[in-house]
Amino acid sequence: MASKGAVVLRVVIDAACLAIVAIPVLLFKFLGQPFKRGFFCNDQSLMHPLKTSTIPTVIVGIIGIGFTSLVVVAVEGIRCKQLCRQKKNDDYVRPEDSNGKPFLKTLVVRCYNILVPFYFGGVMTQLFTDIGKFSVGRLRPHFFDACKPDFSKINCSLGYIEDYTCLQTDEEIVRNAKLSFPSGHSSLSIYTMVYFSMYIQIAMPRLPSRLIRPLLQLALILMAYYTCLSRISDYKHHWSDVLGGGILGLITSFVVVFFMSEMFKRPKAIAEGLPLKVSSGDGDRNVATPTQSSVIDMDAEYKK
Repeated sequence: MASKGAVVLRVVIDAACLAIVAIPVLLFKFLGQPFKRGFFCNDQSLMHPLKTSTIPTVIVGIIGIGFTSLVVVAVEGIRCKQLCRQKKNDDYVRPEDSNGKPFLKTLVVRCYNILVPFYFGGVMTQLFTDIGKFSVGRLRPHFFDACKPDFSKINCSLGYIEDYTCLQTDEEIVRNAKLSFPSGHSSLSIYTMVYFSMYIQIAMPRLPSRLIRPLLQLALILMAYYTCLSRISDYKHHWSDVLGGGILGLITSFVVVFFMSEMFKRPKAIAEGLPLKVSSGDGDRNVATPTQSSVIDMDAEYKK
């Protein structure tokens, strides 16, 4: 069993990696200044009204990160409780700790291996989004309403205007009006819901109906889809901003799912609930149920 020192070291390293990615996100938020892009006075794509968001950023975070985390903990808790009730045999040893409490240890290990890569991917998605926003500095559809350019001092006959003054006194509103591409709502909602859908695909292999799992996944994808569409109808983003954010979130989710999260590297037999066999001199024999093997795999990850 891994020593407490090794476990603490692993947690500290993971936390440091998260901090390395999160710090630039915080710097962008509080200190970042977007690239100053000009405009044409007759650009109708920038003349939309400034509205409140149908889906605020905090709701995207609560549902995308918070709700996903709660469901993962609940589902893994149910699965671990079932695993720890199963009878021992010669080929399977429950991952008990020194206090003889397999449930809590197994639950922590499984949730850690599922959620830490998920959080890292979420921060990574936000970092890529912010790099795009501040580097491109694309003006939002409500830019004129948010900035309120002083047209009395602008010679629109010059065409493309780069030297202008905003009458808007709230500098945060002006700065935010220059951060259109890509859409942060789109990238984060697509990332979290696609990851959540993948988790459902793995964690719920056996259900009474074949359509329950696809129905749940459809509901998650529709939530992300509606979030993306609301950014266009609220005049917060151009359609290409939403498309770019959605593609970014989709790519990040697949990278995390297939290259960072160990959960999705389990054998196909485990995911499908098939019995596992090994060959020996006496012939094939069952060595563990799929769910038992899952615990063994997760415990092995814990010991690394």
